[in-house]
Order: sequence, then structure tokens, then C-alpha cells
Amino acid sequence: MRALGVALALAAATSSASQAQPGGDNRTEDIVVTATRSGIPVWRVVGARTTIVLVGTIRGVSRETRWDADSLTAALRKSDRVMFPGAVRYTASILSAPSLAAKAKKMESLPEGQTLAAHLSPDQHRRLVALGADGWLKPGFDRKHPLQVANDLIREALGRPGGGFMSISKVRPGHGDADSWIKAAVKKYDLNLVPIPTARLKPVMKDLLAGPPGRHLHCLTAAMAAAEAGRGSNRRRSDAWAERRVQDVLASPVQAALKACSPEPMRRDSSPEVRRTVRGLLDEPLVTVAVLELGALAEPGGILDELKAQGFEIRGPAWK
Repeated sequence: MRALGVALALAAATSSASQAQPGGDNRTEDIVVTATRSGIPVWRVVGARTTIVLVGTIRGVSRETRWDADSLTAALRKSDRVMFPGAVRYTASILSAPSLAAKAKKMESLPEGQTLAAHLSPDQHRRLVALGADGWLKPGFDRKHPLQVANDLIREALGRPGGGFMSISKVRPGHGDADSWIKAAVKKYDLNLVPIPTARLKPVMKDLLAGPPGRHLHCLTAAMAAAEAGRGSNRRRSDAWAERRVQDVLASPVQAALKACSPEPMRRDSSPEVRRTVRGLLDEPLVTVAVLELGALAEPGGILDELKAQGFEIRGPAWK
């Protein structure tokens, strides 16, 4: 009887220790280790009831950059659920879609009689002409809308020329991007997704298409800086991401251009709603892998800074 009592006491102690370890102790550790094998930025956030795993992704990963997508997929499958705003589609009504397309088409060129030279400073225009002479832009660029020219420059910088107007703002992952692998895994393995409301496309596009051409010069100048950094700039940025050098990624001119040319409402990973959802995950006894844009996580004032300020323990690569 005494031996039985000791055994029961030991079992109770073991059970209590297991419950005190957020997220399921060994299982959580396995998910973290598996996700980290991918090579890309992964953080563990430890709460009172659970642990969440934050994975930072970037758009436009260079085709030459190597990272272990299979390890990331395995980590997703081992988790209780996946938070992935990239899986949420924008919706548009049948009536609004043609109208938005027509407005976008109209914005491909500047109004009659206008050129980019009238909107840029002499030095900015000189830089743009130099990029055209270097093969970054096709003849006739001076008559195009600033967003169109910025789109062409960014796609060249990413090594993906030939895209349509505003294609950099669409949720369409390119070859090698983590988002493309995750979307495939969600569908193939029927992963349990954290619910995120579907967003309306019309208000976002209406804001993007509104206003004079000069309103979009910040996007164009950022795209010019990305091009001037050279055709190897995106490879360097992508390699930094695959090596968890977070600060180098955030300092990249390509990263800055992608941010400058994406309307604020389309950067959903940075929205207050997503931040609240991440915080709420720490109050539930489930292991969640949350896949979010690296900037939303690691930029000053981002999700990692916010969680750190709230007192949560964060383990992973330096982000500032």
C-alpha cells in the first residue's frame, strides 16, 4: 500500500509538472525544433497556459535562395492549429470588380499631356532616366503612372519581370515563397486554421486608386532605390531571411519598396485585429503555429515588441 501511495504521488507530481509547462512540453519543443530546421525566422512565445510559434515570412523570395520547406510543413502538421492571414482571400462583388479593373486600367498611363518629369525633382528624374538606360524600364516609361513604373522596377528587382499593373499588391506568392508552401499544406492536409474574417477588396482598391499621381511618388522613389541597389539585392535579402538575419532583411531596399507600395489595408498581418488574435492565442491551451509577414513581427512597434512589452518570454533570433 505504501508503494502504491508513493507511485500515485509521483504520478500526480509528474502530471502537475506537465500541466505547468506551457503548450505540452516535449510536443511543443518538437514543433519548435522542427520549424527551426526550416532555416527561416522562428520565435517561441511562452505564455501562462501555452506556447505559440511565430514564423516570419517575406514576399518575393529569390529563386536561388535555399530553405527547408518540408520542415516548416511538418511543424504545421504537428500543431493543433495554424494562424495564416495569407490564406484569407479578399472578396469583391460582381458589380464592383469590373469598375475596379477599369479604374486600374485607366491608371496605367498619366493624364494626357503629363509626364513623370513634372512630378519628380530633377535629381529623381535623372535617376529614373539612368535606370531606363540600364535596362530596368522599357521606352515610354515617362508617360506611365508612378505605380506602374514602380511595379515594373520592383518586379525586375525580384527577378520576375512581365507582371501586370499592381501585381505586387496582390496576394499571389511567387516561386519559393513560404506562403505558397503553406497554402498548399493547408489544402493538402486540411489543417485547422485560426478563423480570420474575410476582407472586402473594394475599400482597399478604392483607396489605392484615389488621388493624383503625386500621391504615389513615395512608392516610386522606394522602388527606384531598390533597383539602384542592384539585381543581386533581392538575393541578398532572401539569403538573410533564410539565415535568420532579421535586421538585414528589414534594412533591405527591396523590403522597403514592397512595404511602401502596398496599401496599409492590404498589410493585414500588421492590423490591430491580427495583433489581438495573436495575443488571444496565448490564453488558450493549444499549440499554434502563426505564420506572419516578417515586418509585421519584427519591425519597431511590431508584434514581437508588443508581446515583449506585455511581459511574455520570447525565444528566437534577434529582431532589433
